Amino acid sequence: MNTTSMAVCAALLWAGLLAAPAAAESVDASPNDSLSPEQVVRCQMEALRSNDSENNGIAIAFRFASPSNKRATGPLPRFIHMIKHSPYRVMLEPRLIEYGEVEVVDDQARLQVSVLTPDYVAIAFRFYLSRQTHAECNGCWMTDGVTVEGARQLPGVNT
Repeated sequence: MNTTSMAVCAALLWAGLLAAPAAAESVDASPNDSLSPEQVVRCQMEALRSNDSENNGIAIAFRFASPSNKRATGPLPRFIHMIKHSPYRVMLEPRLIEYGEVEVVDDQARLQVSVLTPDYVAIAFRFYLSRQTHAECNGCWMTDGVTVEGARQLPGVNT
């Protein structure tokens, strides 16, 4: 297991979002049907925050993309470029992450995530998820898309 996967899983274990495995080596941050929509988004955000020089964190986040999302944003090298060269790049080095309430209707969910950047700009993202019905991950929540909802400089902060 690589250090990024271990760091992501350690963060999730600490937050109580994953059950402790029998051995640390058996932990892997991958979609499974026991994760809630919020846990999926937290896993993606922690993976991005823990990204390394080999882009293992971005690869973990990509694992949680739904098949339709992967078709739109993949393959992985294209997804890596998109994350590193777009408004999403702030997810790689957040000063702070705040999670809103999850809204679930049937097999659809959405969640707002606010990221405070190193230069004190607050950026809101909205994650859209759906419960999957394909054989590889039947019942898993996966991310269909993420939109940028807005950004604002915090008042009284000079960069």
